Amino acid sequence: MMTPKRNAVATVNALIIADLNAKLQSYAEQHLAAALEFAHKLSLAKDFQDLARIQAEFFHNQMQSLGEQTNDLAEAYTKSGASAIKGSFGLFSKPGDAI
Repeated sequence: MMTPKRNAVATVNALIIADLNAKLQSYAEQHLAAALEFAHKLSLAKDFQDLARIQAEFFHNQMQSLGEQTNDLAEAYTKSGASAIKGSFGLFSKPGDAI
């Protein structure tokens, strides 16, 4: 049987997981849109220099995006880990104990 504390921790964990899943889905959608735009721009390239410029811009933008997303995910995972640890300690504490 789940106690109210365990139920609350499970609910918080589910919300954290849902938030992380939403972030990951958003990132995948952004990458797909960028890849489609890249393919379109490549189809409009007039010569090899144009093609190389388009590819370099795409690579630069993807690396910048990846860096931002990595930082965002690291922050989200850190917060979720802290919440999970705090919730876990709350399960084992006695009433009135500081967490």
